[in-house]
Amino acid sequence: MTDTEHQAVLNDAMNDRMRAALHKVWGEQGLAPVQRGSVALMTQEFRAAVATGSP
Repeated sequence: MTDTEHQAVLNDAMNDRMRAALHKVWGEQGLAPVQRGSVALMTQEFRAAVATGSP
């Protein structure tokens, strides 16, 4: 197997995994899970603090 063929196989496998993960996320209803310490959670906490005027 050449390097080009090997890279093509790896790319296909990575694309399949990404596609499966995206289908899982897109297929689920409701709020997306938020991981503690993530940028999304810190942004939500910051916006809530600003909105309420709390330090």
